[in-house]
Amino acid sequence: MKNVFYILIIVILFTNCKENDNNTINLNLKGTDSDILIKLDSVDLNDNSFTIDSIQGVNQFTIIKTENYTLPKIYRITVYNDSLKKKVSSFKFWKSNKPIFISGNLNMLKTNSFKIDSLKIEGSNLNDIEEAYRNIILKKYNTPEVFKEMETAKDQIEREGVVNKYLKLIKSDQVNFIFEYPNNVVTLSYSIMLANYIKTDSLNIFYNQLDPELKNSQRGTLLKEIILSSKLEIGDKVKDFEAIDITGEKIKFSDFKGKIILLDFWASWCVPCHKQNRFEFKNLYNKYKKQDFVLISYSLDKEKDSSSWKIESKKDSIKWVNISNLKGFNDPISKQFSVNAVPKSFLINRKGIIINSFEGYNPDEKEIETELDKIFSREE
Repeated sequence: MKNVFYILIIVILFTNCKENDNNTINLNLKGTDSDILIKLDSVDLNDNSFTIDSIQGVNQFTIIKTENYTLPKIYRITVYNDSLKKKVSSFKFWKSNKPIFISGNLNMLKTNSFKIDSLKIEGSNLNDIEEAYRNIILKKYNTPEVFKEMETAKDQIEREGVVNKYLKLIKSDQVNFIFEYPNNVVTLSYSIMLANYIKTDSLNIFYNQLDPELKNSQRGTLLKEIILSSKLEIGDKVKDFEAIDITGEKIKFSDFKGKIILLDFWASWCVPCHKQNRFEFKNLYNKYKKQDFVLISYSLDKEKDSSSWKIESKKDSIKWVNISNLKGFNDPISKQFSVNAVPKSFLINRKGIIINSFEGYNPDEKEIETELDKIFSREE
């Protein structure tokens, strides 16, 4: 690092209001030089990024944003190093229609990597709420008590038991947190992520505390959809839903009425999912395809990962029904099935009723095949 200087980013959100300080992001990042490129993106609900501008090797620049918005938005600042030809740091923050001030020190570590120390984001209490929520994990999990329990665990099963115990405590604290800080876009966002852990009546109470602007927002609308779609359990009948396949054709669940259905939730980034596709599901598809059996893969990829969904589907040789709405874990359908992790599958009988569910993938187990054998043997 040759020179130390400050970079001032002024983000003007209204093209004809250039003097409005309420619409500025002031970034003071020590430790940058001509090798450093800083990019500013806006980030939508599905974590899709939209580049606003980037700057390199100067100490002041102005970015004009042509769209108008009233609700707070998420932005991401990403720092790249040209010499290393890689991203060296990145962080997100909330921005409302008020000035915001970000400061920090970009330090090069001995490992030839970088770290932003003493990062401060001031000017919006939303970032304080965000930080407090994220600290729940550290306060509950990064403690001497947890380390001691992990060290004294006799085997992997006991260690997993410790992890699961604290994960449940963390989820409980997170749920309590969003009800302690209602009516803001941060906890509204996390209420969607935690929806599977909250009773519908409680979610409705949280929703009713939102002001009209938040209720009518994209996040508010999604939360309302989740509340209205009752969560499904074994013994419940699946309501009709619609999604698209990789060619863009609309597929309805009702298209397979009267069939035995295995509905699997997966994603292109999920390693166990690929193994299950290539081995277990390929075998099931070939074994039962002549017996009124339908295998449906429902991808929880996001819109920005649509190309990955198509590429990985081809690699996995998926010949069965392969659909998605490209909404990730914010998909109301996955929320309805209470999908918190992938892979997760549901076995559905000819009447459209869920008769079993399966989590994860273990190549040594053949639970799904065993269940299908029982079903088709009874029908012979």
